Amino acid sequence: MEEDLDDIIFELEVFLGGGPEQRSEITAEVHVGRTDATWPGRQHALLYVAKPEAG
Repeated sequence: MEEDLDDIIFELEVFLGGGPEQRSEITAEVHVGRTDATWPGRQHALLYVAKPEAG
């Protein structure tokens, strides 16, 4: 999962490179659970990584 997040961050930085959005702070946080309106991270732009549960 950590490698997946690193890949996503790298690709996002490349995508934003050269534009004004490049100054945007990119942070990663792993949250397990509901992402309803009570979750504090809900105010941010979200990227989701879904992996099947290990058997």
